[in-house]
This record gives sequence, structure tokens and C-alpha cells, in this order.
Amino acid sequence: MSDGGTSNEDCWLFFYGACQVDNLEVTLSQVGETDIVLTENFEGPGPYKWNSTIAVDVGDFVKVWPKLDDIDVCNFNNSPQVAFIDDGVVVPGTGGTTGTTWTYGPGGYCVNLLGGLAGPLDHLNNQLWSPEMEWPDGDYVGAELGWDVYRHLPLFNGLFYMWDIRTSDDDTATWDLWQSDGWVYYGGPDYIRSINDVTGAMLPGRTHVQIRISAYEIGWAWGFEETDATPSPYFDNISLRVYGYGGPSIVSRDIDVANDGFPIGAGVDFVNPGNLNNAVRFDMANNIAPATDLRNDPGDSVVAEIKLVRSLSTMPNLPRLYYTLNPNTVYGADASLGVRGSTPLTGYVEADSCRNPESGNVIPDRFFFDLPDGDGPEGLFLLPGDVLHYYIYAEDLVGGTPGISTLPGNLDGYGVFVGDAGNVPQQWSDEFTVRALPTVTGATDGDQVPMLFWNDFGDRGGENEWYAALGALGLQKGVDYDVFYTHGPSSGVSNGLGGRADYQDIKYYDDILYTAGNLDDYTISQVDYDSDAGGDVELLDLWLQDGKDLLITGAGVVRDMSNWANGVSFIDTWLDVDVNTENDVIPDIGNQTAPLVLPISGNTVGLTTEFIAYGGCPIINQFDEITLGTNAERIAEFADATGAGGIYSFSAGVLNQVSGSRVVYFPVDLMYWYTPDKADAPQNSRTSALEEILVFFGYTAGTGTGVTPANIPFMVNNYPNPFNPSTKIEYSVPMAGKVSIKIYNMKGQLVKTLVDESKTAGELYSATWNGTDNSNRSVASGVYFARTNVAGQYEKLNKLTLVK
Repeated sequence: MSDGGTSNEDCWLFFYGACQVDNLEVTLSQVGETDIVLTENFEGPGPYKWNSTIAVDVGDFVKVWPKLDDIDVCNFNNSPQVAFIDDGVVVPGTGGTTGTTWTYGPGGYCVNLLGGLAGPLDHLNNQLWSPEMEWPDGDYVGAELGWDVYRHLPLFNGLFYMWDIRTSDDDTATWDLWQSDGWVYYGGPDYIRSINDVTGAMLPGRTHVQIRISAYEIGWAWGFEETDATPSPYFDNISLRVYGYGGPSIVSRDIDVANDGFPIGAGVDFVNPGNLNNAVRFDMANNIAPATDLRNDPGDSVVAEIKLVRSLSTMPNLPRLYYTLNPNTVYGADASLGVRGSTPLTGYVEADSCRNPESGNVIPDRFFFDLPDGDGPEGLFLLPGDVLHYYIYAEDLVGGTPGISTLPGNLDGYGVFVGDAGNVPQQWSDEFTVRALPTVTGATDGDQVPMLFWNDFGDRGGENEWYAALGALGLQKGVDYDVFYTHGPSSGVSNGLGGRADYQDIKYYDDILYTAGNLDDYTISQVDYDSDAGGDVELLDLWLQDGKDLLITGAGVVRDMSNWANGVSFIDTWLDVDVNTENDVIPDIGNQTAPLVLPISGNTVGLTTEFIAYGGCPIINQFDEITLGTNAERIAEFADATGAGGIYSFSAGVLNQVSGSRVVYFPVDLMYWYTPDKADAPQNSRTSALEEILVFFGYTAGTGTGVTPANIPFMVNNYPNPFNPSTKIEYSVPMAGKVSIKIYNMKGQLVKTLVDESKTAGELYSATWNGTDNSNRSVASGVYFARTNVAGQYEKLNKLTLVK
């Protein structure tokens, strides 16, 4: 497709395997799901017909190739794959597009980034369409669209891939508009399996479905107009899995959930806690301001797409956001102390509809949720040191029978804050946790937690490796260190530390620990309103001028910072290193993907721990290739394949001391520091090396102040379920305190209080609900919820179904 328009014509593609692609194959699995199978595994003689969109100006490059080479060293695919390669044959007249750097495609050919037949002012949007597939009979409402993709799509090349789906509810007489998640995808080089929930993108009562996958050159819109193309993307094993669904569809992007934040004023007013400027906003991760506005404006609410997907369903009530706040007791737990507003610490808010900012029209199926956050006295709800858990809830009715959905789907650990205050595994997802920072500990300036862990790899995993290492050293979240969590970090939506804090907010942190995992885009960014307006570089630069300690770990941080003018200045000043911006270090250390890292003897940090810098399969990390500047000190090196040091000049660890500040940098993220097989030590290498660095920063080993949690688990179960006439709720509590168990209906109305008394830890308790309300009147059949709360610190929600 191009600016000149499109036409839909049949494109004959050859597949070999077990079933014919233009006749829908439906197979039942053992768990009762249904797979709509669309793969390359079709059995001859063929051909089998697919549709592909003909880009009449640029050209239609869709073709099935019998074998495609790649540079993913962990995976390979010898079966036929769909690709968009311009070999000069499938679209005569282009002459073919040969790779400059990346010549491993068939005959050295790659994807055309020069506008094809239309020329460089046009852009590729080539689409592979599936057949129009009949929806299977049965109670199949939900759907997941999946595929294997080989992606070697550098961000600045400007070529991405995306998916769309459309449905018909009248046997293809008419079709709904194409729907997608609104994202374009890049990355690699690697093979990945991509799974996408497309339930909310389809019409209820659908009779047919059709999908398409596109190679889309849209980077020019953001100033990316490189022409050093690759042969990717390749697609294989496309499938649409359908299944039953219990309620409305709820979908929210990583950047549309609430981000951690700091006070709306310039820093914390420690002396006057009731100062309105101490309020912390409940804002989404995404910057919603246009680039032309030259500002960073986080969206004021959490946004979710909530759609009725069951046939003939209705929505009896507005969706809700349930929340539970663990208050910083320095500010008091409620409004009676005159600090907080009157908003209850546990409750829900109803959704409001989203509207088009230009027309004012309601956007169908899109809802937003907000909490008091800074507007008048009621805005003193989130205060520095508070931790909030939340989830989104929606219900529907089909013929009087209710159905419910939540996001996230698993509510285990909701309201259980021991994961933030004790040395135990995380109980509730960081994705649906909001931390108001910094954690204030007193009423004198600077009375706060002294260390900040900045997770700039949010929603991608790896934080548990950090939490475990810090916990093993006796350091506790919210007690010894704070956590700042960046949602959707690779999206560049200005929500890093610089996008949510200023110098006054972080000036009392003595140490910052930074992780970027294996990201090499939008890590520590400068203010750039055309890209990421967060201002991380500028903020850290101010903070380091005050005699601070900074640990930076990440596979591509310095290469990424080299793309920013202020980033280059930051590297020169605070890291004092040079980086190879063209290549990573692996090819220059004997192609080792998991090299041994050796400390340099006598280094100033006191690092003595060896560790494996693991960058191997399933995804190869590309560690920055670093050499020293004038004043920096190399504190660690990469060994050769035999484990010998003194071979390579590149740095695996660097210390730079300047202006009273100390910056330690590793081009390998701590989450990838593995223990060598030959190691014989009481703790793993990750923990030992981190301990040595923190001791250098001034931390005294073994002085963590966190409390040791009880070994008694928090457990709430009920049986039977469904029940008639009664159900037994068994529970145990990990600490002594007041326990309440309350039954609510689907409207959130209190039905009955079963328990409201103090309990001691270490025993198994039970309560029975016989299906009556507080007046001992029988209630109707339906879905109810038992909310169990222990001392305001632990909470769990159990669903109960009464059947008469």
C-alpha cells in the first residue's frame, strides 16, 4: 500500500504440509480450546491461495521463500517463510535491492526502503492477508493471534511490522474496520514467538474473521530514513487460537498504566506534611503532549480498552478500578490526622468515557480511571512513601447470567504489601503498583530512604534478580532503598526518572542503582521533544554535581546515550569512556556470548568477584565495546575463551571519580551476572559483586534494617465453590492483628460481614457463609466476592458463586 492507493488481488503462495489454507481447519485440544491453524505446513500439490495487498505504486513484494538465512545464532528455520524481499523478480522493474551491510538474504537481496516502483518519496506498506475464515461453532469468544517472526529491524532503519484483524457478523456481507493494538514492532536480530490477545478487536457474534500482517516503513515520520536494509522480517506458523471467555475484554498497554511518581511541588516539604505540593499524581506512563508543545505532559489517568465480546451481552455497570493503599505511617493512615484527604485507603472508582480532544465525541470501548491527585485538599491522597496496588474490573450480562473480567487476570497478592517491606518474593505485579517517592521517614529535611533503584527495564523481567541480590544483603524495599519503575521503557514516552522527577525530588538520595537490561534505545535519554522528552541525562548531571554514587548497568546504555548531544557530554564528564557506536564487543572478544569477567587486581572499588557476563541464547545480548578515556579506571576485563586475562583492552567494568562523585559502569546488566561453575562461595557472584560495589559506596555489609517476615503464609481458600447452601472459608494470617472478611455483591455493595475481630498468627481459622445478608435474609443466586483483610497489610479477594 502506498499514498497512491491499493487494490486487493489474489497472490498465489505455495505451502506444503497437512491442511489447505483457504479451507479453515479447526482442531480441538485436550483442554477444550480450538486452534484455527494457518501455518506453512501444508501438503501438496497446492497451490494454496492467500490474499496480499498490492501496493500499486511501490510494488507487492510478498513471497514465500523455501529457505531463508538469518543471523540469529540461537535459532534457525529451514522451512518456508513469508518475507518482503525485493529480488527484482517478484516485482519486476525495481532491479532488486541489495544489502549494504546485511547481505545474508537470498542473493544478497533485502527489503526495499527506497519506495520501490514509486521512488524514494513513497514508502512501503506491504500486507499479507489471510483467507476469510469462518468462525467455529461453540462458545468461543476469546482469541489469540500468534506467529513466529525473524526480526532484524534496527529502530533507525524505520521499517517495522504490525498486525491487524477484522471481523464480520453477517457472513461477510459487511466487514468491520481493521483493528490492531496501535503498535509497530522492531528489534532483533532474533526469532521470537509473538502472542497477542485480539479478543477486544473483534465484533460480538462474529461469523467470519480475517487477519493481516504488514511490513511497514513508517520511520520517516519520526526522522528515521536510513537505507541500510536487512532481509527481515520473516513470518511463519501464523495461528489464531480461540477459546471461551468469562466477561468483557480488558486490554491496556504498558504505557497506559500508572507510573511511579514524585511530588507535584519542587521536592518534599518534610516539615509541613500537609503541604498540597507533597501530593503525588496518579498519572499514566505516556506523555500525551504533541511534540510541537515542547513539554512533557503525562496523561492524567489509567486508560483501558474494555469491550463486550460475548454475543448479546450488555454492561450493567461502569467498569471499576479497585485500589488498596499502603500508607506511609509518617503521614498517618487516614484523614483524622489532618494530612490526607478523605478518600478511603481501600475502595474503587468508576470509569469515565474517553473523548476525542478535537470533536468531543466519546471513543467507543475506551475508558479512563483516575484517583485524587493534587487538586485541593482531596488531592493529598498519594504521599511520599505510599505504595498503591490496583486492578481493573468489568462485568457483563448474557441472558441474566453475569460474567466478570479483571486486569490483571490473577489477583493473587493484591493488597499484600509484605513484598515491599520484607525480604520475601514479590507478591503483586510491579505493572499494577504505584510508588509515591521518595519514602519519607521523618519531619526533618532529608529524612528519607537513602538509595534509589531505577528499573529502566520495566515490564520485561529481570527485577527479581536485583531484588534477590539486594535482599540477600539485608536491604529492603521501602526501608533501605526505593524503587522507580519505568513502564514501556523501549517506547520512548518520556517516563524515565527525568520525566517524573526534578533535582529537588532526588537530591537526598545518596546512591542510585540503574538497570537497562539489554535495551539499547531510550535508556538514559536527554530532553528531545521529537523523541523522548524525559530529561534523564540532565537530571543525573545535576544530581552528580553534589557528590553522589551512581551504578549503571546495561548492555547498550552508552551506545544509546551516544545518539544524544547531552548524552555524549554526560559520557565524557561522568564516565570518561569511548564507545564503538557501530559494533558491540562480542566479535572482538573471540565471539564469546558468555565470557568470564575478571576483576583487575588492586582496583579502587575493591571488586574481587569473578562472574559470567551471560549474553547467550535464547537472545544474544550485544554488550557495549568500551575503552577508557583519560581519567577513568578499568576495574574489570573480559577473559578469553580459556579464562585468561590480559588479552583484551576493552572494559567490562569502569570507575570514574570526578567532582566528589563516583560512577561505576558495567556494559553487562547485573541481571546477567552469572556464577562461574568453578565458584565456591556462600553466595552467588551477582550478590557478592554488588556487595563489594555498595561497600565502596559506603554501605556497611550486614546492616540492612528490614524486618524479617514471619514464616506463616497468608492463605484464604473457600470450598465448595460453586456452593449451595453454604461455603467454608479457611484462612491463616502471618501476623497478629484485626481480621475482617466481608462479602460483597457484583455492584460492590456490602452484603455481610463474616469476621471482624483480632486473630493471632500461626493458626488455621475458618468462617462459613450461608448465603444470607447482614439481616439474615437469603440472597439471590450469582457471583459474590469475599474480601479478607489482615491488619491493613494483607488482603485477598475470593470469588464465590451461589447456585440455587
